[in-house]
Amino acid sequence: MPTNRLTSTFAALAISLGAGCVSRPARPDEPAAGVSLIVSPETLLVDQQASIVAKGLRPHQTATLVGTLKRDSVRALISTAVFRANGRGVIDVAITAADSGTYTGVDAMGPIWSMAPGTDRTDNEIGVVHFDLVVDGERRSAARLARLDLASQTRRIPVRDAGLVGTLFIAPHDHPRPVVIVIGGSEGGLESAEGRAAPFVAHGYAALALAYFRTEGLPRELVNIPLEYFERAISWIGTQAELDASRVALVGVSRGAEAALLVATRSARVRAVVAYAPSSMVWGGLDRANPDSHVAAWTAGGIALESGVGRRLLDSPDSVMRFGIPVERIHGPVLLIAGDSDRVWPSATMANQIMARLRAYGHSQNSAALIYHDAGHGIAFPFIPVAPRLSLGGTPSGLARADRESWHAVLAFLDQALKRD
Repeated sequence: MPTNRLTSTFAALAISLGAGCVSRPARPDEPAAGVSLIVSPETLLVDQQASIVAKGLRPHQTATLVGTLKRDSVRALISTAVFRANGRGVIDVAITAADSGTYTGVDAMGPIWSMAPGTDRTDNEIGVVHFDLVVDGERRSAARLARLDLASQTRRIPVRDAGLVGTLFIAPHDHPRPVVIVIGGSEGGLESAEGRAAPFVAHGYAALALAYFRTEGLPRELVNIPLEYFERAISWIGTQAELDASRVALVGVSRGAEAALLVATRSARVRAVVAYAPSSMVWGGLDRANPDSHVAAWTAGGIALESGVGRRLLDSPDSVMRFGIPVERIHGPVLLIAGDSDRVWPSATMANQIMARLRAYGHSQNSAALIYHDAGHGIAFPFIPVAPRLSLGGTPSGLARADRESWHAVLAFLDQALKRD
């Protein structure tokens, strides 16, 4: 999360730009004569790139693009970018560098991912973004971009079978789809996993967002979670005619990545694992009521998995071996994604340890660790605002780059693992 001063600066900048703007009697999104702001397509999925172009300016004229996403008529997220038009009076955000603002340099989706909180309301970062083109203190043109998290005709199906708590996202199709099971981190609940699961549908997958604690019907804390719970989810997939149980991948984030790696060591039905901010070791549970207690996070066969305490264990080869996840037992390839500025735990170090263990056992073929410079614990998919995740480590541009590049790598990895026999 950005500092209060940074947030206030962004908000003040956007407000000051808008304060002197002259309102015109036209519709809010109708261009003023002579100057036009064009966003195309006007509706797209959250991980798709838009074209943002301003035309009709004087050669080399300076203009400011202000993006606003509102919640209940309140500025929730704001971006600003100051550009200089080319010799033809055109600003194409994909090739024109922003000289200043919430981001700088050339980035086609900079006005989206650089959006910073204008208020404390940052519960939803996807929706309709309104753009204003401000020239000499006057609002000259406007446009809008509607960003969707679900592909057309996607069904959102609550799953409460076999003691599971999840949400299945699936689009119409004429043959069973490969399935991605998405497991969230220490925040618990279902919302985070749902947000990460939904974009997979547009790329030919069914996606099951799976909660495992901190929601109704499940443990209140990340304590003594049976690994068999996740295995039941894989078994449940086998009962669904629309899903291909022979092509299942696990995608885990942080503690969810730890769970995904552990489950994959036990189930030959897992064809691939994607682990964001992964752990190379089994760590203890998280009990908010007793934060100093040493409790197990995971159990198998009713027995608590032995877990380590303290990051210094990562410097001890004996501890790494004792508490390490036996990733060599995983039957498919593993893709590890980490940032070298992770403030939550040393995921880059642990990703390298996982790869070293895979290589030591001759099991590194088709597996990879992607370590991103200036990225932290919150790497996700592209073109979503980075500001709320900066408290987890990284810089705005570093995290935006990691989001974009890792997402393309994840899709290519899953296509190779699940769509090719």
